This record gives sequence, structure tokens and C-alpha cells, in this order.
Amino acid sequence: MKQLFLIGAMIGISCFIIQKVHAHSRPQPSEPNKVCSEAWHNDQKANVLWKTGWGLFGVGTGLAAIGGTLGWISGFGASALPPEEKSSKETDAVPIIGWTLCGVGSGAVVASIPCLAIGQVRRKATLKTYNKNSVIEPSLTFYVKTSSDGLGIAMQF
Repeated sequence: MKQLFLIGAMIGISCFIIQKVHAHSRPQPSEPNKVCSEAWHNDQKANVLWKTGWGLFGVGTGLAAIGGTLGWISGFGASALPPEEKSSKETDAVPIIGWTLCGVGSGAVVASIPCLAIGQVRRKATLKTYNKNSVIEPSLTFYVKTSSDGLGIAMQF
């Protein structure tokens, strides 16, 4: 029983760590961007959905792993009993708790799918809004540069 709990806890913790690493993989500004504050606010909303989705996914995976394992193993234990002892063991709470945890975990994983999908769509919409509203003109210049190594064309953008 303790080993099952430890395995489930390790799965849940690893999903949580993956979510945190993924969330910190892109820079988070502490104040609104001066160029396009609308895009910044939309990005913050999308980021909340994205983090919520990964959190639900991690918690759901951990609960489903723990609950499924508890329900599965306790079901094998009850089926191995002789028929005269099964009636007293059928009311055991371990399989019920295990399959309930599995159901709650599966529900959390299913609930994470729309959060992740909508968060990704809103992130892409944020980039489109930023690119549409930004007034920074791209500049690209070529010039000839000489050095002790020779002559070349340099590009500045």
C-alpha cells in the first residue's frame, strides 16, 4: 500500500515539475508591454489557462495512477479468495476508494484538454494581435565592411 502511494506521489510530483519547467521556459514580463498592452493582457489570460491545464493534467495523472493501481490490486486480492470468504470482503472500501480516485483523476485529465487547447489558441491570437498592433518597422540594411581579414557584406537588422 505504501509503495503504491509512493509511486503515485512520484508520478504526480514529476508531472508538477514538468509543468513548472515548461511554465518557466518562456520569459514572463512583470509589467505590461508599452507597445501593445492589449496583447500583454491577453497573454496573461492565456497563461493562466495554460498553467491550469498542466496543473489539472499532473494532478489527474497522479490520481488516476494511484486509484487505478489500488482498484486493480485490491480486485485481484478479492477474486483470489475462496467463495465463502468473498461475501465479507466485497464491502472492503479499498477498491471503491481506488476506482473513485481513478475516476476523479481521469476527469481532471479530461478537463485539462480544453484548458490546454484554449490556452494555446489564445497564445497564438496574442502573437497575431501583437504583430498587428506593433508599429515597429523592421529595418534591414546591407553595407560593405572591411577588416584585416578582407572585404565583406554585412547585414544589420
